[in-house]
Order: sequence, then C-alpha cells, then structure tokens
Amino acid sequence: MHKEERLSNEVLEAVIMDMDGTMIDTEPLHEAALYEALRKVGLDSRQVVIEELWGLSVNASVPVMRKWYGEKFDAEDYLRIFRGELRRTLSTKSIPMKTGVVEFLDRMQQAGLDLAVASSSDRSTIDLSLAQVGLSGYFSQFVGGDEVEHGKPAPDIFLKAAEQLGVSPQACLVVEDSPPGVAAASRAGMHVYWVPDGHMPNDPDCSQAKGVYRDLHEALAAVEAWLF
Repeated sequence: MHKEERLSNEVLEAVIMDMDGTMIDTEPLHEAALYEALRKVGLDSRQVVIEELWGLSVNASVPVMRKWYGEKFDAEDYLRIFRGELRRTLSTKSIPMKTGVVEFLDRMQQAGLDLAVASSSDRSTIDLSLAQVGLSGYFSQFVGGDEVEHGKPAPDIFLKAAEQLGVSPQACLVVEDSPPGVAAASRAGMHVYWVPDGHMPNDPDCSQAKGVYRDLHEALAAVEAWLF
C-alpha cells in the first residue's frame, strides 16, 4: 500500500490533521454510540451500512439515515441521544492512538510547521477526545464539522482551517483516513496524504492523494523526504 508523488518543488507551511481514524482510533466508539442511539429511538440497526457514514459529520449523516429509515427517523431525537452517548463513551473509555501519531506530530512541530485539526466530529467532541489522549497541545487551530455549512467531501472545513492558520491552501498538507476527507482536501487545493483506516486504497475518491501509506510512520518518512 504505497503510492507517492514527489512534492520537492512545493512549499509547505502547515499540516492539517483529521482526527477520528487518523490520529485516534475512535471509529468503534462512534459506531457503538450510533447503534445505542438507534436502539433508544426504536430503530433497527441492521439497516445501517456503516461504510456510507465514513468521514461524514453527524449532521451530514442525517440524509443517509433518512434514506434508510424514512419518516420513522426523528433527526432531532436521534442527534440528541447520539451526542450524549458519544460524550459518555469518550469520557469513560480508553481511546487508543494510531500508530506513529506522537512521532509524526513531534516532527512537524520541530520543523516549525503550523498544526490544525479539521474533523467531521463536533467541536466539543474534538476538544474532549484530544484532551483525553493528551494531543491538544500540538495544535493552534481546531475546526469541527458543526462549524461549517457543508461537511466533507466539500472543502469547507479545510479552507476554514487554512484561513484560521493564515496560510494558503496550496501550502497545506492534509492527513486523512477516509475517502470523503481525501476528496475534501483535494477540492480545497491542498496536498493530501491518505492513511486508510479500513478503506481500500484504490477507492476512486482518493485518486488525488499525493501519497497512500499504511500508518503515520510511513507518512512521516514521506514528509521527511519532501522537506529535509
């Protein structure tokens, strides 16, 4: 699993990290909260096709849920319960970090690159999750899926992160795990490295990725070769 495009003539000023599935292994916790919320609102979780929700914000998942459940789906009730279940789960469960994340962030910080988080999770979930694993201090900017009008695969979240960092999109590298995230970064005009978290590396949405890597150790080696 390794595709790489040389970026030696490009200037890099900032790195924008996705969170869930890229830096921390929270996807199973999100799925558990989803299934529990569906149970509590009386809906059959067997209708869920979890792959259709990869990389989407909780708000962006609503049309998908409506497709599955039709008029039985009460978005307000579901979202309230889901967010409560997720906060409870994140507050009480151990959150594993993805392989190589600390080394990757340390090196980006040492290189003097600005760091931001742009995640489909709500901003409150970002704050809670990163505080739980001790990664908050690496980042100067945070953008949640509830802080932009259009979630991934639209480019809004990455463009807002670049604006907050005060850098051009072309000077940003995004690290993502999901096809919607890779598509969003590409549409924002940014360089993007794809570190799949259970997604096939030949996904057509990810054809614009500059590199495809097994983990953040491999992604770090690619950045090192590019910059140093």
